[in-house]
Amino acid sequence: MIRTQAPQQVLFVAASNAQGMEVLEPTAHEVRTTGLMVSIVTEVDVVEQLKSASAAAEEVAVVVFGPGVNKVLPLARRVRSLLRLTHFVFVPDSRQFGELKHKLSRAPMIGAWSVVEFGYSSLPKRIVEAANSVRRRAQLRTTLDRANVQVATPKLIDSHDYRRLVISEHCLKSLLSQVHESIISLDSTAKILYWSDGAERMFGLQAEQVVGRTVDHLSFWSDTLADYLDQVRNGERVITTSSTIPTPSGLAQVETIISSVCDDTGNLIGFSLFMSDVTERNQALEAEREALQKQEVVVHEKEQQRRVFESLLSAAEDQSYVLDLEGRFQYVNRALTEQLEVDLDQVLGRTFYEFGLELGFDVEQVEKVCEHTREVAITQKRIRADVPLTTPSGRQWFFEYILVPVVDERGQIEAIAGTTRDITDRKAASDRVWAEANYDSLTELPNRRLFRDRLELEVKHTLRNGTSLALFFVDLDHFKEVNDLYGHDAGDALLSQAAARIRANVRESDTVARLGGDEFTVILTDLEDSAHVEVTARKILDELARPFNVHGSICHVSASIGITLYPTDGAKPDDLIRNADQAMYVAKHSGRSRFSFFTRKLQDAALKRLRLQKDLREALNEKQLRLHFQPIISLADGEIVKAEALVRWEHPIRGLLLPSEFIALAEESGQITELGNWVFTEAANCSKRWSQLLGRTFQISINKSPIQFEELGHSMDWTAHLKELELAGSSILVEITEGVILNATPTTSDKLLELQEVGIELAIDDFGTGYSSMAYLKKFDVDYLKIDQSFVQDIDKNVNSRTIAESITAMGHKLGIKIVAEGIETEEQYKWLRSMGCDYGQGYLFSRPVQADQLEELLRAGRVTRPLGFSSSSVNARERPLSH
Repeated sequence: MIRTQAPQQVLFVAASNAQGMEVLEPTAHEVRTTGLMVSIVTEVDVVEQLKSASAAAEEVAVVVFGPGVNKVLPLARRVRSLLRLTHFVFVPDSRQFGELKHKLSRAPMIGAWSVVEFGYSSLPKRIVEAANSVRRRAQLRTTLDRANVQVATPKLIDSHDYRRLVISEHCLKSLLSQVHESIISLDSTAKILYWSDGAERMFGLQAEQVVGRTVDHLSFWSDTLADYLDQVRNGERVITTSSTIPTPSGLAQVETIISSVCDDTGNLIGFSLFMSDVTERNQALEAEREALQKQEVVVHEKEQQRRVFESLLSAAEDQSYVLDLEGRFQYVNRALTEQLEVDLDQVLGRTFYEFGLELGFDVEQVEKVCEHTREVAITQKRIRADVPLTTPSGRQWFFEYILVPVVDERGQIEAIAGTTRDITDRKAASDRVWAEANYDSLTELPNRRLFRDRLELEVKHTLRNGTSLALFFVDLDHFKEVNDLYGHDAGDALLSQAAARIRANVRESDTVARLGGDEFTVILTDLEDSAHVEVTARKILDELARPFNVHGSICHVSASIGITLYPTDGAKPDDLIRNADQAMYVAKHSGRSRFSFFTRKLQDAALKRLRLQKDLREALNEKQLRLHFQPIISLADGEIVKAEALVRWEHPIRGLLLPSEFIALAEESGQITELGNWVFTEAANCSKRWSQLLGRTFQISINKSPIQFEELGHSMDWTAHLKELELAGSSILVEITEGVILNATPTTSDKLLELQEVGIELAIDDFGTGYSSMAYLKKFDVDYLKIDQSFVQDIDKNVNSRTIAESITAMGHKLGIKIVAEGIETEEQYKWLRSMGCDYGQGYLFSRPVQADQLEELLRAGRVTRPLGFSSSSVNARERPLSH
């Protein structure tokens, strides 16, 4: 290590943090061991430190700018204004080395400087050499100032002073002995007058060996130097040249400054040579040039790569960008500016928060992206997320973005790279798929799947909060009639309007769903009492009872609502749904257009119905069904002219069950067609036997459910069966309700006409209780009208009932239709009906429904002379036949 000969100051400038001081401390310690005075200050305090040093006349030989110093070149210029001769040593990081050297080579007002990459082992040595060089230059400048001589810009001096300086050679030698460079004085004939210690060291010759001799005798002298000396002799004031000359240690690159020395009159009296060994400097410069060339090649290659990547990224549809650790954009591609509808200068150097709010993006979404940026900077983990944005033009985008850390060779994050992709179409498609899977396309209400999810969530929420909820099961009444009369398009329109009405009568927080068909559900949440439940149910019923305008036609429907409460009526969603369904069933069978709460009684009844429905599936196979017959009497003479077949179920446990207890179950379970075919077959067989007995056709009437007309499965060709038995079609009479012909679908109409074509007659059962239409009576050529028993039983005490019965009879006779009165139970009813002209009658006054063998005995008697089994006590109403 080179030692200095006198204490000098070296100032280390560290970055403005504690780590910056620690980085430079090892180098500063090694420089101190050479005898130099070393101080370390931060870049913030360096100017004030130098001002204090200048005021105290303290000399700073070298200023070392450490790694990480911010805005190093402007800082160096400020320091240079305070320290004119100080040498600057720049110590950048390896990644900044080439860029800093390039900037320094073009930077004005920096002065003497050198660049050493931080971490090189030669750094302390380079700093010491710089300090020594500054010291020598300062000594030389002092000497030359005293000699009134300026290097490169000679100043005319007094000849007397110059002669005195020459005479006082020992003084000059003492002053210049410490100068590292060679200083040689020649007279006008090129004889050596002065030979400095620096010349001795450079050329290995003592002063006494060369003084008095001409310079051309020296080994380093060359024709080139001689030519330059002649040029100065001929009027050139100063000439600077570089040449390679021999020295004791080998060839050296020497920079020589030759200047003339003149007296006061301008006459040439001698020459001065200032020779400096610049071998190391030139080597360093050459190395620097080579490094710079390599750097330029690398920069060129990097620039070429940048252009290629820029072209690729600009052509990409995805947004690409680079952020600094503060979230400011350092680079963005074309896709980002185009999709976000911004200019490049609106983005670069700014954060997404700054220009996002300026463009009116949603604050919450902007903050979400910025939070993810900060998270990547802190955790160095990549993040993938998506965000919706609406640009200034109003276009709505949905973006998916990925943020990844950019890490340097030391594992430290230095930037954040991001890619953003437009997933608007993909998101829309995903939303559509989700909506199709979870929403009803007709009403846009949640479907069965989403309803189940919502119900499960609400049950959990209610359980946590200790509140309650209500589940409505809403079923439209008479919806099938609308479908049949006006078509499925009209039915769809009505369902849409019904959904809107239900939705309008619940709170925003409640859920309305469509399970399918004409079934809807409502979930009422956060209930404090049942009053709100009842009020809401009534509002829905009232709204659905209002007329619907469907494709220009006015339609009327109503609704039946079953209500179940959590947690009193069930703990699980499945329990709530099942119980609400059962409550709805009760409401529907209690007259419709009403609501019913689920109770334990309802649950027991539901379980009973389920068991009974299961047993009914085995009833036919186990031959548990029975057919009873009720005679139909000619009111004119009391003769038994026909009979109505009524089915019974001999249940193995519950005993004999009437139709009212199982026909609805058969309709719901789809067994009604199979059951109806069995009734027809048994009735046809009995008709044949009794027709043979009487010698005439004995007609048996059977009730046919509306579902049998629409059922496609379990079909049976009744016509073929009658032909097989060799029975006339008139052996069978089919009884239907008014609703069947009023709301007859094409399928129903075709089947009715097929029956009539083979002679099977048609009767309207329970006539007068529904909506009648004369046009339909003529269209289907109805043979019989059966006056409902509710009118018959009130004939003797209700004027209106008598009027209705008379009107039906008169109207039927005018249309050529015969009249049958049901439910005759008293002599007074019988006499009045006969006097009114009613054709036929049936009821307990004549006979209860009896088994086949009992009816056969009556047929053998020919007529009923007195009521069988009749008493004056109150008689139960006739059971419901095989019909709705």
